[in-house]
Amino acid sequence: MRRRRGAGAVPRRAAARRPRAGRVAGALLLAAAGGAAAWGALRVAAWAADPATFPVRRVEVAGTLRHTAPAAVRRALMPYVRAGLVRMDAAAARAAVEALPWVARAGVRRLWPDAVRVEVEERRAVARWGARELVDAAGVRFAPEPASWPPGLVRIDAPDGREAEAVALLARVQARLAEAGLRPVRLRWDARGAVGLVLADGVAIEVGRERTEARLARFVRAFGAALAPRWKEVERVDLRYANGFAVRWRAASGAGADAAGGAGGRA
Repeated sequence: MRRRRGAGAVPRRAAARRPRAGRVAGALLLAAAGGAAAWGALRVAAWAADPATFPVRRVEVAGTLRHTAPAAVRRALMPYVRAGLVRMDAAAARAAVEALPWVARAGVRRLWPDAVRVEVEERRAVARWGARELVDAAGVRFAPEPASWPPGLVRIDAPDGREAEAVALLARVQARLAEAGLRPVRLRWDARGAVGLVLADGVAIEVGRERTEARLARFVRAFGAALAPRWKEVERVDLRYANGFAVRWRAASGAGADAAGGAGGRA
């Protein structure tokens, strides 16, 4: 026997459709809210990225600067800070500062709400490289304006690609010669590996290709007794001998080539 529906009964299909319709409406509302939020976020991002919203009003330059003017650092940064604090490409700005000839490393960071700070570390030149460049302690060559070169740098003439080795050799040569109170102003290291020096007083020293440090050490040991009393008369010293070295005297001294510190053929 079929049961009769009461007067207030709701058909099953209609009852099932109502929750489904509610879910669809809720999803539409959520989608609309999400779209509005995304649109708002885009508007905020566009507002923040506008250079006029967060303009860079101040650039701080920090670091011990001996050869790089702060104004030069600011000029290098100018194309990037014009984009505003938000849109500024910090990596590109750093690269622009590091492209300055005396700059070894730089760091660029934002200082909210309107400033940029640049930390600069300069290169330290240890020698001249040929006639047109300098070289730092790491063997990196760079070419700043000659007017900015520090005075008194030793000149190195050596093959390209051997910068770090040449700088290290110079340091050892300087330390050894300092024991005798002598100072090199030029180091020549040719493609065959032969080393030659010119000292501050104009004396030339031929060291040769082999046992460079041992030969210099032998020369320094003999310097005080054998050469120091007549050093002003010396024109050239040749260390390329197995057991000693040869001396060429200046013409005014009246002496010719002489041997000191032992004998033996030249190596």
